[in-house]
Amino acid sequence: MNVTKNLLLAIMCCICSVAHAGGELPDRSMTPGAINEALTPSQYLAQCHTKGWTRELWIKALGMKAVLPPPQEVRDVKTAIGAARAQQSRTDML
Repeated sequence: MNVTKNLLLAIMCCICSVAHAGGELPDRSMTPGAINEALTPSQYLAQCHTKGWTRELWIKALGMKAVLPPPQEVRDVKTAIGAARAQQSRTDML
């Protein structure tokens, strides 16, 4: 498998962005639900979009067909429900 340094760097940036909440890293004892509740609406929206990029970059790194930009970006989702619906439609976008 030939994964470029730039692709790996992009994946690491996405992972760090998803883990980052409100300027500080969340407490390790917090549940994912508690972390999401601690985020402001704009931070939560950014997290939904970043998860899409992370997923698609990992898929590309594994040598499979990725949808770039991810469905969350194409549909310009504003809610978690919209992000979930966009993710479900990714097979139609391949």
